[in-house]
Amino acid sequence: MSRNAPFTVTWRKDLLGGVTVLSCPGKRVRQDGWGSGALYRDVSATVAAAEEEDVTLTWIPYYAWDNRAPGEMRVWVRES
Repeated sequence: MSRNAPFTVTWRKDLLGGVTVLSCPGKRVRQDGWGSGALYRDVSATVAAAEEEDVTLTWIPYYAWDNRAPGEMRVWVRES
């Protein structure tokens, strides 16, 4: 994800009974980019060879899925 990616704010009544989400352009590793699909693999070789595809990232507010008990959350997103 680019540090300067433009975010949009959208009300999604079809999601979680209605919630405001953030969206922005980003990339993800293709499902088939992981090779053989083996359970264990050399991550350094796999990540270097993996193909990425353009996607729209959807960011859901923490409160919308934290329905068990309050807690902390940290999200890591690789910057491109």
